[in-house]
Amino acid sequence: MNFLTHNLQHKCQDIDAKGRLWAPLVFVWPENSWPSRSQLELMSANEEWDGTWLPLLKKPNYGPLGVRRYPLPRNSGATQLDRVQHAWVFFAMVQVTGLSFDNLGLVFEFGAGTGQMASVLHDLPFPYLHVVYDMPPMLLTQRHWCRKVGVAVRILGHDLEMKDAARCVNETVQTRQLSDVAQLLPNRAFSDTLFVATYSFTEADLDTRTQIVQMTRQFGRMYLMFATTAWDGIDTLGYMRHWLSTSLGHTHRVCTWKHGARGFQLAAVRRDDAVVRPRCRPSVG
Repeated sequence: MNFLTHNLQHKCQDIDAKGRLWAPLVFVWPENSWPSRSQLELMSANEEWDGTWLPLLKKPNYGPLGVRRYPLPRNSGATQLDRVQHAWVFFAMVQVTGLSFDNLGLVFEFGAGTGQMASVLHDLPFPYLHVVYDMPPMLLTQRHWCRKVGVAVRILGHDLEMKDAARCVNETVQTRQLSDVAQLLPNRAFSDTLFVATYSFTEADLDTRTQIVQMTRQFGRMYLMFATTAWDGIDTLGYMRHWLSTSLGHTHRVCTWKHGARGFQLAAVRRDDAVVRPRCRPSVG
């Protein structure tokens, strides 16, 4: 990780030239992912495909040079499957929890991977505040690629003060401190908050997970993706079952369904939301 940090700070051209194959490997660009291709098929069958999801996916390349694009259905062009993964989060939440583009304020992404969710949010038709928690080298990488495609990204404590962060609109705010996120939450209604973690939550250490478990009780909606296999000696499915039975299931109504051969997806809505009840629908597989 020190090697990666050095390159990010002193050899920015390497981010674009070697970003797909950089050692150490910190994330994988899903250039031919079967789950992502399945997600794309489900999205293209939706009645909102032409008006919402197709325009969202037909955007310029994000990230380093050479990331392969995948054909869109019905000869509609091509897209990165990484973009499909990030757009899928919002598609799934619309289908399962009734999320609409006019009732979402704060999106907290725990571990942003390639960082392309910032670009997806930038192109969706609603006001938002996107908060990203990640390791410093990852934040620098994501910030570089976002800025290349015109997405505003600022880092708390570097070029943005906490007192100004809550007033940001249509921006991505980065931090390496979970306490920063906790300070932003009290200013938001439950219905205006979404927690997102694709694999990152169940790949975190137990102390960090405990902090997240406490924090997510305040979120109106949640979307997680997690593997069926153990991580760092921790039984992932056993951990998730325990969380559901002792905490999450008490505060949120939850729907879970398969993601490929070795993963699950989870969507949740706070129980004190009298209007919204999650529904596991065929439209999300």
